[in-house]
Amino acid sequence: MKGSQVTIDHVSKRFGDFVALDDINFTIKPGEFFSLLGPSGCGKTTLLRIIAGFEFPDEGVVLFDDKNVIPLAANKRQSNTVFQNYALFPHLTVYENVAFPLRLKKVAKEEIDQKVKQYLRLVQLEAHMGKKTKSAFGRPKAARRHRPRLDKRAKSAFA
Repeated sequence: MKGSQVTIDHVSKRFGDFVALDDINFTIKPGEFFSLLGPSGCGKTTLLRIIAGFEFPDEGVVLFDDKNVIPLAANKRQSNTVFQNYALFPHLTVYENVAFPLRLKKVAKEEIDQKVKQYLRLVQLEAHMGKKTKSAFGRPKAARRHRPRLDKRAKSAFA
């Protein structure tokens, strides 16, 4: 998988008086596996939104293969975003969910098959490609029954 080099060059973003990103600099090389880790509110999502074109930095640039993509609309950036509350099609298999955007781009069937299998192998999900998303990623009912709900709504009840 070739990929692109992504460079974050002196990116800063403020929301009023709040500094979400302050002079962020790094480069992700083609094919490199990269993770952003940090506590809630530290700017991870803001940075990803800037890379994707959903937000714009107050300062700095984002480069894809040394090309500044800040002026480009999100749909022209050749990047993808997977949100924390991802939207998978529950009636499709894992394979079909991964193939969906390639089909929209009218990629040849043989290339779709090759790429989907390559992507699933990369994230170690090839054993699940024929499963519906709920059975591949959902917890068994027995496991759900005995676990308390600790999302933001439940946490507020304990505050």
